[in-house]
Amino acid sequence: MPCINPRKDPQSKCQGPGTPTACSFCKTIRTAAPSPAPSKTQQTAPRNVAPPVPGRAVVAPGNPAFLQDLQRAQQTHQTISSQKVLEVNQSMDEIISGGPPAWNGTFTIKAKFAMKVTHSDLIVRIRLKMPNIPWGTGKVPAMNVWCSKVNIAWAGCSLFWKKQGVTTEKEYPINVEIEVVESGEHHTITAQDPSTVGHGATAGLGGTTSMTNWGVLDNIDIAHEVGHMLGNPENYFTIRFRNVTKVWGQERQAGKGIMNNPAESPLADHFWLVKEKFLALMQLHGEQGTVTQIKAPPPGTKSGWKFVNGSWVQA
Repeated sequence: MPCINPRKDPQSKCQGPGTPTACSFCKTIRTAAPSPAPSKTQQTAPRNVAPPVPGRAVVAPGNPAFLQDLQRAQQTHQTISSQKVLEVNQSMDEIISGGPPAWNGTFTIKAKFAMKVTHSDLIVRIRLKMPNIPWGTGKVPAMNVWCSKVNIAWAGCSLFWKKQGVTTEKEYPINVEIEVVESGEHHTITAQDPSTVGHGATAGLGGTTSMTNWGVLDNIDIAHEVGHMLGNPENYFTIRFRNVTKVWGQERQAGKGIMNNPAESPLADHFWLVKEKFLALMQLHGEQGTVTQIKAPPPGTKSGWKFVNGSWVQA
């Protein structure tokens, strides 16, 4: 799924959710039509770059299936827009040690996002102001690539809620979404070309260097940066966060999740702040209860997978 409200390039062709040319229709429907220097408190570590996940087949606008999906998307949008929203804005410090000198120190994580529930899903939405620039040397808007990757990378996780007085749990699949806005943003993204970025100890690949400085050739490291927007610290070297010290070791290890290795899916702990705020969200709906668990792909699972009917499949 790409951005909500992306700027469209009239020369690009949508290739479906999860592709660099995904269009705005992919936000709410399963198919799509053709689309007409970082601050110290934001520095993060290098990331790896992986090819985009192949998209699903496109259904032409004249196809009845497309029209049905479009109608369903409009109905879904109306349902979502009527839901009560909880805004989260929380700053926390992480202390990094045991790494290269430039990486050691105290850094502030600024978690900002909105949460709301529908009858079936938990939507975690981050509003970003993004520049309208192309992806690499092509005609595809970089924001479409970024948003598509973020939604896929954070897919496959669910929150389970037990309402007071009810014996069974309700599962809420967690959908992490990016909304492109002109105002009211949670964060502002600066686009960086790798040829113009001085790659020091905190520089990533593809031009990405921090939580809000994203590379125009990066379609995977930015998913890690979104993890910081959700309230997560680095998961490498030695980290002190929320009065707990944990030794992670080197970055980009297999089996340690997206905050250590951006090529992997998130761990359940990476939704700790979402879990913590969910009770307040449900109180807006007049519900009392308990979050019983967060379910995420097994450690080491490749980014872009989800749990369906007892097995993991590509999102």
